[in-house]
Amino acid sequence: MPLVAYDILYSSGPGRDVAEKTCIHCHEANFLPRHQWAESQWSAAIDLMTSSGGIRGALIPPGTFSAEDRKTVRACLVKNFGTNSTRRALEVDVEMPLDEQALARAMYSEYDLPLDPKLDAENTQRRGQDPHFDNDGNVWYTDWSASLC
Repeated sequence: MPLVAYDILYSSGPGRDVAEKTCIHCHEANFLPRHQWAESQWSAAIDLMTSSGGIRGALIPPGTFSAEDRKTVRACLVKNFGTNSTRRALEVDVEMPLDEQALARAMYSEYDLPLDPKLDAENTQRRGQDPHFDNDGNVWYTDWSASLC
């Protein structure tokens, strides 16, 4: 799969602007290119993220995503990551800095997330995805039930 610069993967314009504030804001930049979906599939994904009636509620907060935003981002996603698009991924052309002293003090902990009885009764596990670290060392993640993925 070819690796391309961010400005090639996400050409500048209104579609990229909306994708950055709604999709890429929570998902990392290589999330969208992993999918080559038809317009109906992108519409369903947008519905999932904006619907307040889902198990997790609206993941794109109400009032932050207009009908025009929806139309714009859907067109961008179909054009760049539709069924006829060239499969590509983001090229990272700079090495991530590594603080060896901080890494030596780091501790990896793994936790089992308790099941939520309000969710689908067939859930056998939960998982956290897209971890982010704040300046205080806290880890924030998206909590998805494995059966909802």
